[in-house]
Amino acid sequence: TCISKTSIVKSPHIVRGGAILIAKVGSKLKPTLFIGNTAAFSSNIIALYPNENFVMSEYLVTQFNEPYFRKQLNQIRGGAVQVFVRLEDFLRLKVKLPSLE
Repeated sequence: TCISKTSIVKSPHIVRGGAILIAKVGSKLKPTLFIGNTAAFSSNIIALYPNENFVMSEYLVTQFNEPYFRKQLNQIRGGAVQVFVRLEDFLRLKVKLPSLE
C-alpha cells in the first residue's frame, strides 16, 4: 500500500513538510499538501505521509479530488448533521496508480 499506519501522524498533532492534510469532518475533504517546516493541527484533520517509493504526495492530492475517489468517500461517510470520515475507513479507499511502463 502507499500509506501505512506508521505514516499517519497522531498526537501531539505536529506535522512536518510533505504531509497530506485531509479534513475528517465536514462535507469536503480539502486535501492539501503541506510544504512548510512544521505546524500544529487539530484532531479533525488526518495527516498522512505517503510511501514515496510507490506514489508522490502531489499525485495523491490530485487523486483525492477526482470524482471516482469522491464517490468512494461519500459511501463511507457517517453522521447525519455533521458528516465525518473515520481514519480506518479512509485507509480502505482505492487510488488509481499509473502504470510504470
